[in-house]
Formats: sequence, structure tokens, C-alpha cells
Amino acid sequence: MVTASGEQIALYDCRKPSIILSHALGRHSPSPGEELNDLDVTLTGGRTLISTCDDSGLGHVFSLEPDHTFAPVHTLKNKHSNICFRARFDGDHFLYTCAFDYKLVQWNLQDLSKSQSRNVFDLLSKSYGPEAMQYNPPFIYSMAAFTCPKKGSR
Repeated sequence: MVTASGEQIALYDCRKPSIILSHALGRHSPSPGEELNDLDVTLTGGRTLISTCDDSGLGHVFSLEPDHTFAPVHTLKNKHSNICFRARFDGDHFLYTCAFDYKLVQWNLQDLSKSQSRNVFDLLSKSYGPEAMQYNPPFIYSMAAFTCPKKGSR
């Protein structure tokens, strides 16, 4: 089981319930001093990838190594200007992040050069018509990602 609490990611063996709360197989702090807000796990190409996001607006992707360590794969930056609140994998090479800066970002993990500004959806730049009434800021609190069965469209 992989958990995120405070500023640390921890790995526990659920087959050993007597030590689950007292001993982590591995620990890692991707952004010391920054609270982790979300964690997602995916299995791809024979390896386990873990994504996190934090209060500084950064996203992180790690590979879980056989020795129970977390190897950094990507640091996702320069897209969010506020708290990054959610991170979700979609398939084996896309990751979506959303933040309190009203932006939803699609990251192509196979080629981050493709993840430039064209993959950013900014809620503040959209007009929802004169009838639209906004009671709260359009923060994105929850998100799910999936691949449509029609020719791999998203």
C-alpha cells in the first residue's frame, strides 16, 4: 500500500498488519516543506509509477523500485501558479493535474516537450453564458481520467 501523508510518500506491506502503522518499507519527501495533496498509482510497462502533487503547484512522478525506493522520473512544473490539488494517470503515458489556479493540465509523460501550453484548460478563460451564476470560485476538487473505447480518444 502506498500512502501520502504530510510531505512524505510511504510504502507498507499489508500482509503484515502488525507493522503496517509502525514501519514503512520505503519513504520519500518529494518537496520538503510542502504538503502532498494527492497520490495516484498505475502499472505500466512492468513498472509501478506513482504521481503526487503539492502546495507549491508541482507534480511529481516516481517509479517504485524493487528495493522499495522511489526513483524520480519527472517533476512537472511551470504550469500551475497555485496549490496543485489532484493528479490522475490516464493510460500508460498521460497524467492530468488540476489546481486552485483554475487550470487542468494534460501531461504527455512519453514526451514532455508536447506538454506545452496547448494542453492547458483554463476555466477562467471560458465563458459559460449570461445565465451562468457562480457561487464559488471554480476550483477543481475532484477529477477522474479514462480512455474512451473509440480509437483511444480522450
